[in-house]
Amino acid sequence: MAKRAIPILVGLFLLLCLLGVMSLLNIGASTMKHVPVPTQDEIIGSGGSVPSAGSCADVGKNYTDDPFFGWPVVYRQEDWNTISAWYCDPTYKNKDGKVVMHSGIDIATYWCEVGECRTVSIGWSTVIVPTRHAIVREVMKDCPALEAAASGTSLQKCGWPMGNHVKLEALKEEKVCEMNPVSRTVECHSSWVPSGWIATFMHLNKVFVFEGEELGVNDAIGQVGNTGNSGGFHLHYQINSPQGNAVDPAPRMSTTYSDVLRTLGPHFRP
Repeated sequence: MAKRAIPILVGLFLLLCLLGVMSLLNIGASTMKHVPVPTQDEIIGSGGSVPSAGSCADVGKNYTDDPFFGWPVVYRQEDWNTISAWYCDPTYKNKDGKVVMHSGIDIATYWCEVGECRTVSIGWSTVIVPTRHAIVREVMKDCPALEAAASGTSLQKCGWPMGNHVKLEALKEEKVCEMNPVSRTVECHSSWVPSGWIATFMHLNKVFVFEGEELGVNDAIGQVGNTGNSGGFHLHYQINSPQGNAVDPAPRMSTTYSDVLRTLGPHFRP
């Protein structure tokens, strides 16, 4: 009897092991959930490193002290047909279909000519510095694409929903004068000091710069991508004033800007 009981006990032991493994696999599957894409309301109200929203009363306002001037991406420069979402775009909706505030400008994947719209990917186009002198204040360059993020990867370290992004603070030239104790004369020199103006470039695929690096106009920052809360390749370009509020980037992007451009309606929608 004892000899016959041994195979039975071994069988029971193996069965328990198999059930345990299946249970562990089931737990693993249940915790591997799809990462929900936040709404624009959640983006604006999430705090943290997400740039703060501004006022839609200031649409089209040209802040002449804003040092960021020019197009931030080398793609159909000064072609306003590449704008897929304006600052405070009245047609910008979240995933629930609710019109919400859009705190920047999206230079996107679609353009039209003679009434015919075509899809042209700007993915991997170079993003450049649109100011004379700036310092890199924040960098995130290790975020997965949306598909990879949805598989369970932690997004907190990625600055979600901005994805791979760069924050630049424009520097301003300031003259500093001091008395030379030896010569008893006033000596002046120029230095670059923080201006408080911040430009944020979101959803990048690649980032070329590092935190603390000083850059000049047209230096490469990264490449247009589709990371973070992004439904397609585009650059979300946002400007925040020294007071922290977002302002409309469009009037400073080109001397050809006119408020009339915004009245043409949405050029493209994915």
